[in-house]
Amino acid sequence: EETPLAWAWGDNELLAGQLENPRALAIQPGSGNLYIIDQKAWREAQVHVFSPEGDFIRRWDMPHPVYMIGEATFAPDGSLFLTDAGWGKVIHLGSDGSFKQSWGE
Repeated sequence: EETPLAWAWGDNELLAGQLENPRALAIQPGSGNLYIIDQKAWREAQVHVFSPEGDFIRRWDMPHPVYMIGEATFAPDGSLFLTDAGWGKVIHLGSDGSFKQSWGE
């Protein structure tokens, strides 16, 4: 038996909330907002934020170059950790998208 699709995002039109190459996602504790990291091109990515109901909230460009986003997760303080599998890094972003630090090569 097939499971019905609850939500779908993106049709590659590059409008607000549209996705080109989604690589990772994480649900923000407390708000339930969905953060999707969209790899645009080599060294470029955007973070798209959607409400639990699927409404587009905001988007920002990654403040740090990335090669190949792997995974994303939130820390208890609301900051976001991303893995960059291409460069072997962990990137730490503030809850507002600001760059905090990175570890690795």
